[in-house]
Amino acid sequence: MNKRSDIQGLRALAVLLVVAYHIWPTAIPGGYIGVDVFFVISGFLITAHLLREAERTGTVSVLHFWARRIRRLLPAAFAVLAATVVMVILWVPRSVWEQTFTEIIASAFYVQNWVLATNSVDYLAADANVPSIVQHFWSLSVEEQFYIVWPLIIVGVLFFTKARKWIGVALASVFVLSLVYSIVATAVSPAMAYFVTPTRAWEFAAGGLLAFLPMVLSARARMLVAWAGVAAIAGAAFAYTDATPFPGYTALLPVLGTAAVIWADAPRGLGSPTSLARLAPIQWVGDVSYSLYLWHWPIVVVYPLLRGAEAGIKGGALILAVSVALAWLTKVAVEDPFRRGSFFAARWRRTFAFAATGMVGVLALSGMNLVVLRQQQEAVYAAAARDAACQGAAAMDPANDCDDPFAVPDGYDTAVGKGDRGLLGADCLGVSPQTEVIDCRRGAESGDIRVAVVGNSHAVALATGLHRYGEEQGWEVQGYFRQKCTGQATERVNGVPSSSCVEWTKNAYDSMLSDPDLDAVIFQSYVFGAGEDSDEISVEQSRESWQTFLDAGIAVIVVNDVPGTRPTQTPTCIEEHRDEYDPCAIPRDRLTLSNAMWEAAKVYPGVTAVDLTDYFCDAEKCHSMIGGVMVYFDDHHLTGLFSASLAPYVAGPVLVAVLDQESEKL
Repeated sequence: MNKRSDIQGLRALAVLLVVAYHIWPTAIPGGYIGVDVFFVISGFLITAHLLREAERTGTVSVLHFWARRIRRLLPAAFAVLAATVVMVILWVPRSVWEQTFTEIIASAFYVQNWVLATNSVDYLAADANVPSIVQHFWSLSVEEQFYIVWPLIIVGVLFFTKARKWIGVALASVFVLSLVYSIVATAVSPAMAYFVTPTRAWEFAAGGLLAFLPMVLSARARMLVAWAGVAAIAGAAFAYTDATPFPGYTALLPVLGTAAVIWADAPRGLGSPTSLARLAPIQWVGDVSYSLYLWHWPIVVVYPLLRGAEAGIKGGALILAVSVALAWLTKVAVEDPFRRGSFFAARWRRTFAFAATGMVGVLALSGMNLVVLRQQQEAVYAAAARDAACQGAAAMDPANDCDDPFAVPDGYDTAVGKGDRGLLGADCLGVSPQTEVIDCRRGAESGDIRVAVVGNSHAVALATGLHRYGEEQGWEVQGYFRQKCTGQATERVNGVPSSSCVEWTKNAYDSMLSDPDLDAVIFQSYVFGAGEDSDEISVEQSRESWQTFLDAGIAVIVVNDVPGTRPTQTPTCIEEHRDEYDPCAIPRDRLTLSNAMWEAAKVYPGVTAVDLTDYFCDAEKCHSMIGGVMVYFDDHHLTGLFSASLAPYVAGPVLVAVLDQESEKL
């Protein structure tokens, strides 16, 4: 089939929408729909190609199809990923290296969309100040997954029947099921739905179905249909915003608009969109659209890091010019030689060997940096163990009389602090709407003292240090953690808390109360309330839970919440102000240092209330770097090392509470 100029025009339109949206987001607020245009185009072209092969040979050579896709797409992608690794090393803050190199590896293996989907519902996953430099690979990952699955479906249909119509039925089924799922998933979890493949499959199917639709319209009608399609795409690009639920039903407008343009295949003539698309500049942009898409986003991310300011009109024009130049160079020097060269085309095994080599190469480049980060983190922990007197929270202890407690150590690596998530990186934290309890047990097995730490992500961060303390002191520390659940309510009142949180809490209590050797339970005091009424309900529920454990002879300790540095991201802020003394400190009076649950715990009989605020704050400020240790790996979750430095100040009151409880039993 000859190259269709209207489809090349659609490619040009799609990539320019995406690029313009990323450079000047307010000018074209819905430019992200350009990705959906690409999906429909791919669905049409690939389906039409596979159908022609099936009609000619009676089947589809899946391996040869995959080899052609590899030669077309992977060389340029690997080249950009390799260059991106260099950009990261040269210009991207080290505080986000761990996340960035992990995503580069995911992009090389074309699973970046699933990584971003997971991160989108994990508020621990991203530093909001620095976007992912390979975020745009999510759409390429979706496309590659389509290229893997779709020929297999066609081969499966052809195995049972040679009738072309059943392939169309399979496509129609994918369209309906995926669209329904997309609408539901977008309503339930829009952030995750944006990235996952099942919510996008119907867009490829929409393009594929065009290969089965005959053209019954006159030339004039086809021209009108094509213009209507262009108008639908443009309307979505300018009317949609980041607040538009997407993909879901709103994606129908750009998808059906693209399908209309392709189906109409408008004839050339005065006023035809095809004639406009045939203009040489538009065809040229269509030719380099793939490489332009690959290059533009890393440059968008790096530009403000180099210039220290966001791109305006002139900066955006420079980003566009550099992206276009690199796209052309990549097209000429990488894309065309691999696609048209005879060496790889002659043997499909060579193509697969190239793909494997490229993936391993990117894995090695990125993985090497991840290994170095892990080694540096271990070295920091070892150094802290040797000099604990003024490390972390100990530097706030007046008895230690530490000099310059808020100074950033020479050569301090923010990447180490950013990656120091402790148990929050150990799959100990359950997620909503999970109700089963994850076994998170650390410290000494069958220790002299057995304590349980219960709560949300803040409790996990606190438990990280207690687990290390337990290993040294012979304590067994159990963890019961779930996101957005304090674990202090076994009944739901006026919608507080969620039903899944209540069920999870009951399961955790069953486990703890059935343990005859449990000495104490530690709660973090954070409340997810929305006002005084909600706080009052949460406090009453907490009192009932505290009493349940006290009646069972188990000591109850409630620890005040951490002050945090919201909205300042600690690693990024310290990276930018490392030459200052006491960087990124927040005035104490700007932070909330108490809450209703904590106030209730202080006066509830039998409960031990532990306030750690003085290990974060002095009379005037709350600090981000204390005793040579980064306090938070984001803006409110403790680093593992700082948590470890806090542990002795938590353990003391816990031990007293346990002894008091034991004395009452006698």
